[in-house]
Amino acid sequence: MWWAGGVVYQVYPRSFADGDGDGVGDLAGLTARFDHIAGLGADAIWLTPFQRSPQKDHGYDVSDYTDVDPLFGDLAAFDTLVARAHGLGLRVIVDIVPNHCSDQHPVFQRALAGDPTARARFHFNGTPADTPAGTPDGILAGTPDGTPTGAPDGTPAGAPVSTPAGAPVGTPGGTSAGTPVGAPTGAPEEAPTGPSADQPPNNWPSVFGGPAWTQVSDGSWYLHLYAPEQPDWNWRDPRTAPFFDEVLRFWLDRGVDGLRIDVAHGLFKAPGLPSLPPGTTPEPGRLRGNPHACDQPETIDVYRRWRKITDGYDPPRALIGEVNLDPHRAAAYVGDDRLHQSFAFQFLIAPWDALSWRDTATRLLSHRPVTWVVENHDVVRTATRYGNADRARAALLTILALPGATYLYQGQEYSLPEADVPAHARQDPAWHRSSSHNGPANPDSSGNSDHPGSRDCPGSSHRPGSSQGPSSSCSPSSSRGPSEFGGPGNFNGHGFSRDGCRVPLPWPDGFSPPGAAPPWLPVPAGWDDHLTSPTLPLTRKAIAIRRDLRLSPDDPVTLTVDHDDRLLAERPQLTLVVAMGKTPVPLPTGDILLTSGPLTRDAVTGQPLLPPDTAAWLTPL
Repeated sequence: MWWAGGVVYQVYPRSFADGDGDGVGDLAGLTARFDHIAGLGADAIWLTPFQRSPQKDHGYDVSDYTDVDPLFGDLAAFDTLVARAHGLGLRVIVDIVPNHCSDQHPVFQRALAGDPTARARFHFNGTPADTPAGTPDGILAGTPDGTPTGAPDGTPAGAPVSTPAGAPVGTPGGTSAGTPVGAPTGAPEEAPTGPSADQPPNNWPSVFGGPAWTQVSDGSWYLHLYAPEQPDWNWRDPRTAPFFDEVLRFWLDRGVDGLRIDVAHGLFKAPGLPSLPPGTTPEPGRLRGNPHACDQPETIDVYRRWRKITDGYDPPRALIGEVNLDPHRAAAYVGDDRLHQSFAFQFLIAPWDALSWRDTATRLLSHRPVTWVVENHDVVRTATRYGNADRARAALLTILALPGATYLYQGQEYSLPEADVPAHARQDPAWHRSSSHNGPANPDSSGNSDHPGSRDCPGSSHRPGSSQGPSSSCSPSSSRGPSEFGGPGNFNGHGFSRDGCRVPLPWPDGFSPPGAAPPWLPVPAGWDDHLTSPTLPLTRKAIAIRRDLRLSPDDPVTLTVDHDDRLLAERPQLTLVVAMGKTPVPLPTGDILLTSGPLTRDAVTGQPLLPPDTAAWLTPL
């Protein structure tokens, strides 16, 4: 299948291309630039969230799962995008965010207003977290084939679940409470309670720092493992599973070829929401540091259910999970009856070191299939992270040479560096939460932040003043921290910001049309100079060679380190060599296919040598 060994190009829509002149990238701008992506030789694109959202976490706080945010266009623009992509041979992967939604989602707004049936769909203290009885997997009561007996919000069976663009926000999801589909009949779990009404129900921390609970005006608390504006769905409520079934079908029916699942190891929480043992301090910035809040045994059943849905399409569609766990645990989410792939984060944190790369690749290859990635929208770009553009090009050839799928991030084909965005112009919500004017940013030993709360609400849980959700004065929005994504953050002594990897792309005729508003992030002087980067033709040639060789994602690989930190990865049809030390290294026997930079020659023998910070591909003899 295409996903097993394909090249996927990640698009961060707001920074790719602006079609309407408002300074923000959109679907029309992306569609107009598809020739560039197809010209690279990519097999698919992955779009980060473009659904309706207040943009408190730049789209990962969804208020309507089945519509396009007007910032990016509308459903007609999305349909045009899919048709154009397919016409160029590109498949389309879209993001799904099932762990949490926006606090502006209509169902959560009903919950804030005190509707008990709506509150049961989230984690409010004092609300039973029931497990329905009489269902095989414990997550859905419905017809024998798993089809829900009605819409996820209690709409009668046969009523429309989703509406066209321009309809009220919140479908599916409903705008009025009804009898829960498959209402629970089992005994309720004991609801979590804290020491008093003034204390959170348990001691769970948010990934962003501070408690994972926010208190509302009636004194109750709700759970948010990320920002207060991102309440967690209750996956033990029998309406959650069919709700997301319909979300999946909505996008699959519109022609998408795959779904990337955000926080795929989240969803279910431990029954009863028990506190962490005394003295337990979860690793800062990592959801996986709280074993009660993720990787629950029921979670894989969700993907078994979704796999049946995606396999029902012709051709079958792909499921790719953001499973930020150790490789052996992440592997449990992948198989013939569950996810097709899970993202591998380890290369995002591996330093420029031959032994580290060998060991990291060896661990990942022991749990195939592998997705190889060194850049995304949450980490410092490789030209800056590794120290120079030469290393960025060598890293690009490395991930394209290893068996499995390769994910490239927009701009990686130019070896764009991390942009230095002035503090006053930064838009990343994480900056406003972690920067010095809101409180200190305390990096851990790997340079990751614990994302403490703001100075206005130091170390405290959030207490909004009304039932309309968190107030802006005491709940600085935040994005998922660098540790959660496994990559180093951009720390400059004042805070953490990912804006530097999200600066709009350079284009020969500009990011926006003439007369447009300024780009949403300032573009550095000389940004267009990167358009002539040698990385662009290198990327095109490498992907073409990879395709011509018909490499198998199941190829055996021998990984070794010798000489002066020379890394070798030997496959039956391809040998990768990376010079990661300080001196030129000899090339093994074989015909040279491609190098990321010019070779030198041994002064005595005249034999070609691979300079430091350079990679080469050879066909073994």
